[in-house]
Amino acid sequence: MQKKKRTLAAAVGALATATLTALAPQPVLAAPISATDVYHYLDFRGPSNTGLSSGALTVFGALDVVPNGLGGTTGVATNPDYLGGAAVSLFYQAQILNSNEFARTLPAASAPRSPWTLRFSNGPDQTVVTTLGIVGALPMSLASSVSLSGSATPTINWLPAIGQQADGVRLNFYNLDNRINGLATNFRTVNLASGTASSFTVPASFGLVNGVRYAVEVSLIQTRDGSTNLAQTNLLTRSRAFFNFSLLNQTLPGPVFLPTVTGGGAAPTVSSFNIGGVSSTQTTYIAPDLAIGYDFRSSAGNPSFASVLLPAQGDSEYDLSLWNGSDWVFSRQLLAGERFDFADGGVSLFRISGIETSARLEGLDAALTADPGAFIAGLTFSGSGSFTGTLTSVVPEPASVALMLAGLCALGAGMHRRRVRS
Repeated sequence: MQKKKRTLAAAVGALATATLTALAPQPVLAAPISATDVYHYLDFRGPSNTGLSSGALTVFGALDVVPNGLGGTTGVATNPDYLGGAAVSLFYQAQILNSNEFARTLPAASAPRSPWTLRFSNGPDQTVVTTLGIVGALPMSLASSVSLSGSATPTINWLPAIGQQADGVRLNFYNLDNRINGLATNFRTVNLASGTASSFTVPASFGLVNGVRYAVEVSLIQTRDGSTNLAQTNLLTRSRAFFNFSLLNQTLPGPVFLPTVTGGGAAPTVSSFNIGGVSSTQTTYIAPDLAIGYDFRSSAGNPSFASVLLPAQGDSEYDLSLWNGSDWVFSRQLLAGERFDFADGGVSLFRISGIETSARLEGLDAALTADPGAFIAGLTFSGSGSFTGTLTSVVPEPASVALMLAGLCALGAGMHRRRVRS
């Protein structure tokens, strides 16, 4: 009888323990972090106004990390040859559409070329992956002579690197008017599996819009295995040249060469060109970043400017000034469509001012939204060669800005009164 009582008590105790265990809070198992498409390559970036840094850089990271940065994941990288193995942050690439990417760039001169260890964390969960090294990687040269032709579905042309063989080309398209954390949004990427590719026609599906400022990045790539496989994990070295454009609103007899644009805000913008094959017999059309005026400057070793042809815009009247060594001197007025020939031998520096960036648009609201692709200039040169010069925007004097704003306010008040009376 005593044995039966002990057996019953033990059974009751076991049942109670099981019940308490079932009722107790159970640990929640979080989804593990997945980190794939790990990469490490040498990156040579030209200047731009996309917000990206420029120069020779080492880039490493993971293309596909889930959960991503919006899901709470963070990342760090370590290398025993850098800062004594101290961790450096990896940054979630939020400005890239539908991104799961984490990356870090460091100056190539100080970053080691040995593999990096990447550690991703989300709450108690961690995942560790390791990159390959980039020992032996050499910088790629930048693409040049980038031009645009066509309208709604434009064709982009470029010249590949001179003296180097690329394994493929990547084009990244940026919206300069839509930025996240100061970086222009990268809304399309195209991989061309050919080292000699030099042209791409933008399809209608890209949804380019008139009046929006874009940039195209022409990226020349050498892969780890020498194939045309342009997967991020297979990149060894690449160059990235950036060129601003918008949809063309006029038909021209030749391609329009695109600038690399830097500066902006309170500072002048500088539209830099790298165009081969200019001459005295063929007009070279260029599309600088829109401004009220430009200082045209040829670089050392370039042929001089022999003539200039200006487009119809606003009142189609412009002021030409020449540099006398210490100051600008007004020379004459130019009309749209009038080719002006400089004196024999040409000039290396001249100014065009009086550009009405908003006069061709109707209404006060439209006047505040300039068309960034409206001003296309045609140039001939004193001889054959390359044009690697610049067009620097003319910044209005503060008094001129005040008068312009006052005029816009007065115009807006007049329109408002007319609307009220109607």
